[in-house]
Amino acid sequence: MDGDTVELTILRPGSGDRGPEGAVTAITERHLTKLVGEFTPLSDGERDRTGFIGVVTSMRRNSRVIRSSSRTPAACPNSATC
Repeated sequence: MDGDTVELTILRPGSGDRGPEGAVTAITERHLTKLVGEFTPLSDGERDRTGFIGVVTSMRRNSRVIRSSSRTPAACPNSATC
């Protein structure tokens, strides 16, 4: 999420007008400790394929981040605002 401190691995160095490309390997510090959003459960097929049970879409206007959840939130068993 925006503002997290992460460790990453450089996959491709930058060249010309493009910066380097990398992959996050670990999140070392979270900027946000709470997330307000809408939980949407995945279909059985998507659960089997991804290992996740659903996604939480952030309600922050300036956030485009969608996070997958691997645990069922007790307060949000169905699609609901949490």
